[in-house]
Amino acid sequence: MIIKITGGIRNVSLQVGDVAYFIPGTAISQIGDIYHTGGTPDDISFNNTYKVGTVDSITSDSITINSPNITPTVDDFIMFRKNESVNNTSLIGYYAEVKLRNDSPDEAELFALSAEIAESSK
Repeated sequence: MIIKITGGIRNVSLQVGDVAYFIPGTAISQIGDIYHTGGTPDDISFNNTYKVGTVDSITSDSITINSPNITPTVDDFIMFRKNESVNNTSLIGYYAEVKLRNDSPDEAELFALSAEIAESSK
């Protein structure tokens, strides 16, 4: 099954092997209603989240799932979960280089910068 994404795929972290899910469009409107009435994310139930399947290929505006569990429709919200067997650790290595740049003409203040890095070997 090929799922076309109107406007293209905007999340660059989507990879082959990730698992795709969807929430029906009707549930998305209910989430909006919860927020508009002063609700919080804790008030939202994701009991109607459905697993589509594993992403087999990706283009700029579509994903392919070869054996879908269920097929989303046009107004459904599609999301994904990373493959835990591949993405199971923090950054690894011995050093890191970071370059920060303020492109604004206004002065900016950085209060904190942190990273979780695990040494790759000893």
